[in-house]
Amino acid sequence: QGKIGIYQAGMDGQQVSVLIKDNLRWPNSLALDEYTNRLYWCDGHKGSIEYYDFETTSRHVVFSDHNRQPYSVAVFEDSLYWSDWATNQIEVCNKITGHHMKPLIMDAKDRFFGLFVYHPEVQAAARKRPLFNPCDLSPCSHLCLLQLGATHYSCHCPDNMKLSPVNNQTCLSNLVVPPPAIVTSSPIDWTSSTGPPPPGNVFW
Repeated sequence: QGKIGIYQAGMDGQQVSVLIKDNLRWPNSLALDEYTNRLYWCDGHKGSIEYYDFETTSRHVVFSDHNRQPYSVAVFEDSLYWSDWATNQIEVCNKITGHHMKPLIMDAKDRFFGLFVYHPEVQAAARKRPLFNPCDLSPCSHLCLLQLGATHYSCHCPDNMKLSPVNNQTCLSNLVVPPPAIVTSSPIDWTSSTGPPPPGNVFW
């Protein structure tokens, strides 16, 4: 929509709404903590990391330091990890208080970009909840995308293809149509579980 903010929508791109719009400058990265239903982001211009609590619909600052430039953020268990372009380090702190801050990787020659945690427990919160994915039984030939709330879906097609007007499920070649314009966006995260935030959401 052309304005700085953190937005949410169904995975099919419909029902777009703004989640955070005030006091943002460079929201570089997002990370969803499914255990606490909180969405974290870092702002490189403000040198801050904050989170939005879906349970209380409130916003909290973990830390803010204008001498820092956090670029990418990840959350795991009780810790928050981020790459810092001001120090060329990967650092860690408590995900709620910001205490016990320390560097994990120091004196890197290059800047760190995307930062992700790979561990079996990362998706444990989703696995412990009963899940229903309507796309499991969908007749879509190529792409099945969840709508907001994850109770319904819509079929979509890759570039240069279009849905058949006969059933709106089968993708047909459509090479005469140019591909859609590329839109630049910050890293995203999404929900797959039940409960707040609404499942089937994508954030950017």
